[in-house]
Amino acid sequence: MLAADKEAYKNRLMTMDRDELIHTALETFVTSSDQQLKITEMEASNQQMFLEFDAMKNLSESLKRENRELRKQLMHLTGVSNSQAQEMYGKSSEKMVTIREEAAKATEYTDPLSEGELPEEADQPFNGSGTGKKAGKKTGKVVRFPGKTTGGRTKIDLSKLPRSEIYEYDIDELNARYGEGEWRFSFWEKNETIEVVKQHSYVKVTYTPVISQGLEHILSRVPFEGRIIPKSYASSSLLALMLSDYGNLHLPSYRIEHDEEHYGIQISRQTMTNWRINVSEKLLTPICDHMAGILKTIPYQQCDETTYTAITERMHVTNYIWVHRTSEMYDTDPIILYCFEPSRSADHLIRFYEGLTSHIHLTTDAYGAYSTLEATYPGLITLCGCFMHARRRPVDSLSAIRGLTEEAIKDLPEMKMIEKCVSLYTSESGLRDLSATDRLEKRRESVKPIVDEYFEYIHSLDEDDPSYSDKLKDAIGYSKNHEEQLRRFLEDGNIPIDNGAAERAVKPVACHRKNSLFSFSERGAKSTMTLMSLIETAKGNGASPYYYLKYVMENMAKYVYYNHPCNLNDMMPWSSAYRSYEEDQKLHPSSPGIPPNNEKPHTPRKRDRVKEIA
Repeated sequence: MLAADKEAYKNRLMTMDRDELIHTALETFVTSSDQQLKITEMEASNQQMFLEFDAMKNLSESLKRENRELRKQLMHLTGVSNSQAQEMYGKSSEKMVTIREEAAKATEYTDPLSEGELPEEADQPFNGSGTGKKAGKKTGKVVRFPGKTTGGRTKIDLSKLPRSEIYEYDIDELNARYGEGEWRFSFWEKNETIEVVKQHSYVKVTYTPVISQGLEHILSRVPFEGRIIPKSYASSSLLALMLSDYGNLHLPSYRIEHDEEHYGIQISRQTMTNWRINVSEKLLTPICDHMAGILKTIPYQQCDETTYTAITERMHVTNYIWVHRTSEMYDTDPIILYCFEPSRSADHLIRFYEGLTSHIHLTTDAYGAYSTLEATYPGLITLCGCFMHARRRPVDSLSAIRGLTEEAIKDLPEMKMIEKCVSLYTSESGLRDLSATDRLEKRRESVKPIVDEYFEYIHSLDEDDPSYSDKLKDAIGYSKNHEEQLRRFLEDGNIPIDNGAAERAVKPVACHRKNSLFSFSERGAKSTMTLMSLIETAKGNGASPYYYLKYVMENMAKYVYYNHPCNLNDMMPWSSAYRSYEEDQKLHPSSPGIPPNNEKPHTPRKRDRVKEIA
């Protein structure tokens, strides 16, 4: 109230009598009471409004948090769904074109088993040439499907096969066709075909003499040294065939059993399994151990692991196969070894490298057991990283994304990481055939700047960015955390850029696991891995698995059972002794039947022996 209004109201009261003042005071009291009541009601109403507002505010914040969590879960589930769809229906390729195409696809997936028409040109049949071409819908335009080459005929290499020259003709037929005395050979036309003699199965009966010596007729038995397994019918050729089918072609025992029945050989799968375990433990394991000893002396190696199952191994649900091999960049005879272990702990690695005396550069993935190994043998083992794993993580992250435009895909951190990895591998691919010194020099010139650019970009990314998916954060963290190991290949030309060779060595185990599913016992699993170690090492050195197993069993059986001398270095697939054996076997394959001049001999007379001595 203004001071003037207050003064005017005071003057007015001064002019009123007693009754007017009482009446005015009562009116003022009533008005004031009404106003106070209204104020009290308004305060109560405001308090309720404040409580409701606070509740609504809390509810709004809770809904916002829930919405963020649901959006995060939706992104995760969408990524999982897209990854599963990519794994089931997509292309298993890390090529740039394929990655970009997959990311640009819509999120919907069509059933690959659907019998509905293909989009657009579905009513047009294939041209039947098998070249991936398809007739246009109306214009007759030829459409080429990606992934099919249309090159010329591939030349078949026949240089490694023995040759047999045959002049084929029939004089009577030629006389009947051209007239007797009216023709002559002008020249010969050469025709080459590849002939295969499948399996000749026969029972070889070998008689060994029992000698009666002196007047006392003391009998002495000349031992038969042709048995690979004592008291069995197994020969080196039969075992080599069965073992190569099992360990090289990855055929299950029951399929080998059925196949042998077609050739008249009825051997149960249980007998074959017993033979395989017997041969692996007594004849092949010493060779595998010798290879492991050689491998420990090689300064550049690679290692990986994969799952496997021995169903009677009760301690662990999942078992593992560890793969040890020589580095693909190091110039040496390749060695590939497989070791069965119940678990994935570092105990196997520590036992395998026990007694190590020389330094090793070991290329692996980032599994923690390898760091434990490096810490156990300080100064003896240096871990080298795998750029294949660094590249694969952004590829996996990008595979969970669908429905983006080309421009949006180019701006994604995943795509930029992949592009830099592609550039890195492009520069590295041309250096494979160089010497280690030249490779290192070229890496410093052309590869190192790309690696520096890659890690500079990686460090510019914020792992805590809420817009990044979990897979992208994992890809960034992997490269940041293992930068030192990933850069190691720039320090030595013998170190590979990735662990691809070890991963390729895992593939035979995966094929065997897919066909045979599991081993019954730990003993059976170990014997299988011993067999596969010899087979894959033989293949890595260009040797035939069949002839190599045959050679090894023939020589080791004589060494183990008949005390013949044996040099384990000659049992290696790169040895000159084995090379000569394989070459001779291919040039002069054994044939069924009795060798010529092999009649049952008689005891030579004394005078004949005197003549021989003279």
